[in-house]
Formats: sequence, structure tokens, C-alpha cells
Amino acid sequence: MQDDLFKASLIQVAGIIHWLSADLDGIIPVASLCIDLSRKAGSREMMGYGLYHLGAARYHQNDLEAAEGNFAPVVGHPYRNYGENYVYSVCGLASTYLAQNRPDEARQIAED
Repeated sequence: MQDDLFKASLIQVAGIIHWLSADLDGIIPVASLCIDLSRKAGSREMMGYGLYHLGAARYHQNDLEAAEGNFAPVVGHPYRNYGENYVYSVCGLASTYLAQNRPDEARQIAED
């Protein structure tokens, strides 16, 4: 179990590198692997990073339904995620709502 958590933490760093390189095709498999490893290790905190990265990639690919599905679990559980990951996911979900022409939901999620 601990090995999976260690691997997930390393792979999420690779996700950051792909993100900084604007490599959406690279971030998707890395984020998915982070989610799988985190699930095996029972780490919802680390899984949140994978969900955020996957949501961000999907948002930039204009797959707004998938982006919402990845951001929402992080936003729905603020105390099960690291602070910065929660804030990034709130911004991602609000942006997704705006792109879907759902300004009231975007405003509400930002206020919450």
C-alpha cells in the first residue's frame, strides 16, 4: 500500500511537469495512473491531485462534462484534499460552469 502512495506522489509530480509543458496528451495517462495508484493506496488526498490534473486537461480540450466530473469530487470534499488542490479545483469547476453557460453555479461554487 505504501509503495502505491509513494508512486502516486511521484507520478503527480510528472503531471505538474506535463502541465507546465502544456502537454495535455501526456498529462491524461499520468493523471489516470495517479488516480489508480491513490485508489489502491486508499489516499483520497493524493487522488485529488490526479482528479485536478485530469479535469484541467479535459477543460482545455473542451470536454466540459468530463472536466466537471473530475473537479466536482475534489470540490465536494474540501477537508479530504490538500488546500491548494482544493482551490485549483474550485477555480476549474467555476470555469467549467462558466464555459457551460451556468454563471449562477459558478458564482455559488466560488462563494462557497
